[in-house]
This record gives sequence, C-alpha cells and structure tokens, in this order.
Amino acid sequence: MVRRIEPLVAEGSGGSAEVVRVLLSRRRDGGLPLGVYATDPPTLDVRANPNRGQPRCVSQEYEDAEGFRLEPGKSAVLALHVRPTRAGTWLLEAERVVYEVDGEEFFQDVPFRAEIPFRAGAEREMATGERACATSTTILPGWD
Repeated sequence: MVRRIEPLVAEGSGGSAEVVRVLLSRRRDGGLPLGVYATDPPTLDVRANPNRGQPRCVSQEYEDAEGFRLEPGKSAVLALHVRPTRAGTWLLEAERVVYEVDGEEFFQDVPFRAEIPFRAGAEREMATGERACATSTTILPGWD
C-alpha cells in the first residue's frame, strides 16, 4: 500500500511551485499521454482527425496516492496538481514512493525528469484536444 509520494525537486527550483495533490491511477491501454492538463480528471479528444466528426473523449480517473494499492506486476500513472508560488522553473528529478508491505515501510526513488516553467502573467492556453472535451470535466483554476 502506498503511504505517500514525495516529489524530489532540484535544489533552488522547489520554491517556484507547491504540490497540492498527488494522485495515482492504474495504467491501462488507451490511457492519456504524459502532459500538462488543464482539466480534472484529465480528458482528451483522441480522434485521428480532430476536424472531422464528434469528439471521442478519453478520461484518466485518479485517486489519492495515500492508501493506493497496486497488484504485483501492474503499473500506475502519476498525476501531480501543482500551484506556482513564483515565476521560475520547477525541476522535478524523481518521485520517492513510500510504501508498506506487511506493516514494514520501504521507499523507492523513481527517476523522472520534468521541467515546468512558470512565468508571471503568462497566458495559458488549453490544448485543442483537451478543449474539445472540456465540457465533460472540470477546468482547473487559472485556465481559460
């Protein structure tokens, strides 16, 4: 069982954002690609040609990381809700997964590098494929 997930940020970059929520989902075929999403749950139009026909919206449902259980041999998808605290680049270097097995606590650092720039007064625009499905989900604060 997952106890918590701790984002490990590069020294000097952690002050530009705070982690609001840490979520997990079981990986599945047809899941959403890695990206920055403006919706909760993340939802995307997966049509081959977005200019033809009605949107085919796919969502990735998540649950809080704490208490998450994953079957042996299965994998999970991580989602972080972050809030900028100042302009700058938030550099994520790894995720520390703290978990429990038979009452004993362990941890594993999973390397994952991502640079997320935060600019003062920057316009954020939702991706076209996400906008097509935005009415079926919640748009996060700060997005149009």
